[in-house]
Amino acid sequence: MSGIRVRTQIFAALFHFGCSIFKASSKKHGAVPKKSKTDSTAEVEPAESQAAAVWTPEDTAATKIQSLVRGRIARAELQRRKQEKEEYEALMNKLEQEVRKLNDFPQGT
Repeated sequence: MSGIRVRTQIFAALFHFGCSIFKASSKKHGAVPKKSKTDSTAEVEPAESQAAAVWTPEDTAATKIQSLVRGRIARAELQRRKQEKEEYEALMNKLEQEVRKLNDFPQGT
């Protein structure tokens, strides 16, 4: 697959799930300070978005993109290793043939 085709598939997945990578998320992350009348220091409690983890369409799109990218990387690595193995085996066969010719080994061994 070419790079352009992969990028097209990624943007198609984002569009399908209604996501935009160009706009900021409207979620509020982090801790929310709790104000107290008696205490001057603010107590920190977890935000509601952290307490209730909800699977969003953005999460689904991100998971899909990650799986596609990881699959592409794995296929490229497998192809590279197969090519290296073929080159190594061809070199070993060539060296074995040269050794047989030099030492007059029988062909059956």
